[in-house]
Amino acid sequence: MSTPDGTPDASLASEPGLAGEGRPLPAAALFETWVVGWRLAHAWGWETLAILSGQRRPDRSRERWLKEAKQSLAAHLRSPAFLGLMRLHLDTIAKSARLFARPHQE
Repeated sequence: MSTPDGTPDASLASEPGLAGEGRPLPAAALFETWVVGWRLAHAWGWETLAILSGQRRPDRSRERWLKEAKQSLAAHLRSPAFLGLMRLHLDTIAKSARLFARPHQE
């Protein structure tokens, strides 16, 4: 993640507090996610204000937004939660196909 001027912001990528065995505390992870969201909204708000006031070109922000959206989507699609949900979805489709299959199709 980066600040409105495009430089990386280390505070946006901080790790939540760790519990036993190196796992994050659920409340700390939830709070950290919420804070990161607010920080990003704040940064993008200032970015938008700079564009509207004519201090910054919109194409630079558009390119940065697309780059960050691409990174975010790639991280989401590789996350264990998403992959587990897709596995459950595909298993459900396969089971329902077998359930509604005609006898001569099996």
